[in-house]
Amino acid sequence: MNYHVAKNGAQLGQMSEEEITGRLATGELSSGDLCWTDGMAEWQPLGSKFRSPVFVPPPSGTASINPYAAPSSNVLRAPGAVGNMDLAGRWYRWLSAFIEGGIIFGLCALPLVLQRCF
Repeated sequence: MNYHVAKNGAQLGQMSEEEITGRLATGELSSGDLCWTDGMAEWQPLGSKFRSPVFVPPPSGTASINPYAAPSSNVLRAPGAVGNMDLAGRWYRWLSAFIEGGIIFGLCALPLVLQRCF
């Protein structure tokens, strides 16, 4: 079915339903613009006849963000790194965790060991 479409008081001509929904999707037409076809008593807003998809234009000067992209993080530099400090490697971190865990376990077990000795 074709509709006569008017925007800002100026008629744009006849458009098919597909063309109207496409222009609503791109933001070329808004739900407040008017339409009329045979059988309608008067001009009506496009929003009353067509479901208007929400169109949010991307901010100017920025690339659009892909909502389906995997999350990413920049971990090349530590947040509090000073100068040319390098991050510790995997094995150094594992060794330090092992040593710290041993120290904590030893301090917790020390009262039990001393109690058995005396």
